[in-house]
Amino acid sequence: MKNEIKKNIILCLILVSICFIVINKLAGGQMDGFHYKYVIINIIVNFLIVMGSKLCCSRKMYWGTFCAIEILLFSVLFLKAISGADIMWVNLVRTVNFNICLGGLAVLLTNLAQDKLLRIFVATILWVPIFLVVGLFWFYYLSENAWLGYDAILAIMQTNFKETISYLKTHICVSMLGGITILFCIIFVMYKEVYFKGGIFFNGKLRVLLLVVLLISGLLVDNTFKKNYITEPFYNAYKGQEEYNKFRSSRAIRDITLKKSSISSDSTDGLYVLVIGESQTREHMSAYGYEKCTTPWLDKMLQENKVLLFTNAYSCHTHTVQSLSYALTEKNQYNNLDVAQASSLVDVAKAAGYNVIWLSNQVKYGLYDTPTSVIADAADEQIYTSDNIENTYNYDDALLKKINKVELSGKTLLIVHLMGCHGDYKDRYPPQMTKFWGNNIIDHYDNAIYYNDLFMSKLCENIMNQSNFKGLIYFSDHGEDVEDQLGHNSAKFQPVMAKIPFYMIFSTSYMQDYGDRYRHLLKQKNSIFTNDLVYNTMLGVMGIHYAEHEESWNDLSNINYDKNESRFLTLHGKVKVNTIVK
Repeated sequence: MKNEIKKNIILCLILVSICFIVINKLAGGQMDGFHYKYVIINIIVNFLIVMGSKLCCSRKMYWGTFCAIEILLFSVLFLKAISGADIMWVNLVRTVNFNICLGGLAVLLTNLAQDKLLRIFVATILWVPIFLVVGLFWFYYLSENAWLGYDAILAIMQTNFKETISYLKTHICVSMLGGITILFCIIFVMYKEVYFKGGIFFNGKLRVLLLVVLLISGLLVDNTFKKNYITEPFYNAYKGQEEYNKFRSSRAIRDITLKKSSISSDSTDGLYVLVIGESQTREHMSAYGYEKCTTPWLDKMLQENKVLLFTNAYSCHTHTVQSLSYALTEKNQYNNLDVAQASSLVDVAKAAGYNVIWLSNQVKYGLYDTPTSVIADAADEQIYTSDNIENTYNYDDALLKKINKVELSGKTLLIVHLMGCHGDYKDRYPPQMTKFWGNNIIDHYDNAIYYNDLFMSKLCENIMNQSNFKGLIYFSDHGEDVEDQLGHNSAKFQPVMAKIPFYMIFSTSYMQDYGDRYRHLLKQKNSIFTNDLVYNTMLGVMGIHYAEHEESWNDLSNINYDKNESRFLTLHGKVKVNTIVK
């Protein structure tokens, strides 16, 4: 009996020592926030695991399946370390404790069933989520060479089937297939062990021990669930999606608030067009100095002084939903407003007497609703180029046919949402429109930019021929890192991901009737601007006054626009723009 106790204590201390060696190595020896309570908890956790081995019919099966789960979970921490992401010692300890408790619980709960087939069924329910989470971390790292953060998970949640297929086409590699093969081999061995050797002793005092081990392990898993490196990104993504859901559910409240507010317009009848580009960086546009002629129409418009080109525009985030949820609402990086409480451009324009039309070549929904889809739903008229709400295979030219069928008279705001330069880049332009013939990702992207310019030339020709045309504003949701093939992954943020095109075209009548606004815009063409201020600037350009919520310092068309470079942010406040300006 004494020998058994000694063995248990020694085994527990060995496990504790291994844990803290791993922790110290991954944390780079920096023990910030160290407290002995973490050591005590880790001792308790490992003692529970040692005791768990006493409960199983086969200790070999118990330790084998437990170690397999731990290898998978700890491999995620290895990714965290090699990806260059920040590691806090305290969170690392929490993660280690979470991993061990979760692994022990998964093995013990699986073996509670005495029937072999029932054990396999329970194992599937408990183990498959672990395998999927670990696989997702590895898949993302191998495809993006980055840590899977909550921004990326939120983007995945909002991705539709077509985008997923495009992503897989460009990111699947041999190492991923090899990893999947290894994972399935581990799963096969674990299932085999549980099927043939599984089961738990239920006699005597072991029942009490089982209950104690399961209860304490469960409490520790619950206590660390929101504060460990494996589940925290998923929890934060869930909270982010919850905030978007609140935006939809609060729509009625926002409508009531708008009806009670003082909203007016000092503009006469006219057509305003807001064009939302996709994944377009100004670094690949000849109008902004790129060496290849990718924007001949915009270049010509610039030479003829027919366009107001802003040279220092940046996105507020590198993911579409995060960017547009700010750009199209009064929420921005510089106020404390909750997204759920923020009025949208569509809502305020309608309250000011505008007929709002939403015209899109993007899909209506991803896996979940987003603020963008909620904002679009509020438009007087919604038009999508595809009847399929989940997939679209159309080039942006399909939008031109739709515009010809739309009534644009009177006070109208037309919002046009492009597919633009969204990956896979070679799917964004017709083969016959190929200008750059190198079969590489840069040429494919430059062709997408070139086609976007061609589309805008046709759109502007159509729009500017409307008798009531007043102005067109173009911006991209975010940029793209093409050279290093990082796309717009916020976990690997590069300045090029935030450098976006931003330009305006006005009719002669607008420049005459609203000369002050135009002159203020002209003065600010080299000032820093982030696209979460599109809402404020659009209201200013359209002459809409929302007295209770007016932010003149965020409106480019207003004399009070605050162009202090130190105030501008991107990545939802995580990066100062003046640190990435050339």
